[in-house]
Amino acid sequence: MKAGVFDGISRRTIDALKKHVPCLPIHTFADAVAIYRIERARRAVTPKSARDQLDKLADDALRLSAAISSVTSADGVRSYFRDECLAVGEPMFPVHLCDELRRLAAVAEMARRAAEGHATAGSGLSNRTKLIHRLAWELERAGQKPDYRVNGPLVLAFGIAMSELGESLSDHKSTVRSALETYQGKQ
Repeated sequence: MKAGVFDGISRRTIDALKKHVPCLPIHTFADAVAIYRIERARRAVTPKSARDQLDKLADDALRLSAAISSVTSADGVRSYFRDECLAVGEPMFPVHLCDELRRLAAVAEMARRAAEGHATAGSGLSNRTKLIHRLAWELERAGQKPDYRVNGPLVLAFGIAMSELGESLSDHKSTVRSALETYQGKQ
């Protein structure tokens, strides 16, 4: 990467940061925006969805194990299959595969039970709140106290980030104020 060029951040955004929030290092801003993009694209998996997917995995593994056992034990197929397994140096391949599939089903079942214990209430912090926390942290590291003043560095940095991300908000100040209510800051 060339000096002064940050992957995924436009020249317009870099210029706006230099002008309005010169205390915020551009590379940390770029990192915060990149993380936001990744988190925004990630599909949230609810505990119920995880349980359903794990149930399906366990069922499919057991079904496949049973199908392999059935085919490899059929009189007309067994000798052909055994000969091919011997030819590739894996005489016990179907037996081992069935064992592994049953183990997979057991592990999926244990994971499903673990997912049952997770509460579905609440969804944690929003991606925007996490972005604001990252920007606030970086501003603190640069010696600035994060606050929600309209022309303060945090509100300005958040506004620039939203512009870079192609998202619009009517009121950056209130979004930052809400996010700062849950911000722990430097400890």
